[in-house]
Amino acid sequence: MKRFLVVFCLFPLALSAQSGFKKAGGLRAMATFAPVWMPFNGNVYYNLSGNWNYYLSERLSILGEGSYFLNTLQASRSGFVSQHKLLGGLTYHFKANSAFDPFVGFHPGVGLLRYTKPSALILVANPPEMDVVPLISVSGGVNYYVGSIFHFFVHLRYAAGRSHAAYGALENLSELQCSVGLGLNLGVKVKQ
Repeated sequence: MKRFLVVFCLFPLALSAQSGFKKAGGLRAMATFAPVWMPFNGNVYYNLSGNWNYYLSERLSILGEGSYFLNTLQASRSGFVSQHKLLGGLTYHFKANSAFDPFVGFHPGVGLLRYTKPSALILVANPPEMDVVPLISVSGGVNYYVGSIFHFFVHLRYAAGRSHAAYGALENLSELQCSVGLGLNLGVKVKQ
């Protein structure tokens, strides 16, 4: 307990001591296993998620992200089997020239969905087993740069979309994803 209190008290000092970072022109990348919760249909699954940020300036970056479905943790109550995603957009960073990097972003994209063919839901003669749907997502989180090579991150994303009416009804695909881990930096410099 004493160690926790010491780290908790010294953490703000470490943040202020690391204020000489230059992110503009740098590239940040990460990959992690991320749990995903779909509140409207009860699905819980995890995927392999990775993204990169290219910093246009100290406060604005371009993000690209991909997620690959791995497995379901809680059985689906609908015909949904899996969803892979590609997203991209802009991210705004609140602190310039700082190792502590809170951010928010808007990232539209597409999802590749796969369905089973439950007989009670089929209202179309030959529904497809796969579907490509548009997604809109917002994200937020924090990066904490440790030197110029690595960073720690906490990243929360909400993505929304609806499947096409292949089974006679639109399915809400809204989901919440949380990613935590250690990432890699290229071109991020510590000012001397």
